[in-house]
Amino acid sequence: MKKTLNFALAGLAMLAVVAAFTAMSQAHADDSSSSSQGDGASAQVQNHGAVVSQVAQMNQEAEQSQNQQMQQTQPSVSIDPSGHFTVTGVTVNSVDTGANTLTVSLYGFTRTINVSGAAITGAGQTNLSLSNIQAGDVLSGTGTFDPTSHEITVSTIVDTSYTVRNRANIQAQINQLLQLLQQLQAQVQSQNQTQTQSQIQVQTQSQGN
Repeated sequence: MKKTLNFALAGLAMLAVVAAFTAMSQAHADDSSSSSQGDGASAQVQNHGAVVSQVAQMNQEAEQSQNQQMQQTQPSVSIDPSGHFTVTGVTVNSVDTGANTLTVSLYGFTRTINVSGAAITGAGQTNLSLSNIQAGDVLSGTGTFDPTSHEITVSTIVDTSYTVRNRANIQAQINQLLQLLQQLQAQVQSQNQTQTQSQIQVQTQSQGN
């Protein structure tokens, strides 16, 4: 449900971008007869193009993040003969930053592991520290397992829940871009009204002559 809602919001943002682009392109075409007005419309279209690129990139990043999160939150374990493992869907029970340990659960088993030296990341490969991880977060990771000593050495950790928490920031940025689009649309509408009035005045003068 959350995934559908996020895609819907991103889709609405893209529709707004397309609508604004259509209006601004039309304004640019209508103003081609006037060099000063044409320059203004060209600048607006260029500004709009930057907004389009930003929204498209953010939409793509959000979609990739959601797809990646779905894969990483499903419990799974794979290990090769040398002991290198990949694990997903690990639930955090508690965090001890002083001891650099995490108490985690997977498939009903609970264990405290030392994560000293592990590279911890979140949304968009953001570097995190152990203090960023919270109880209840879902992790994925890689490392090695010693079958003799049963010692686990963690190499990398990805906090997929941190990714979800930061998705709200992406939505806020999209909202800011939508507000910018509304301002650009208002400018285009004002410019179109001014141009229409000028054309009416020119036609009136021509008929009077």
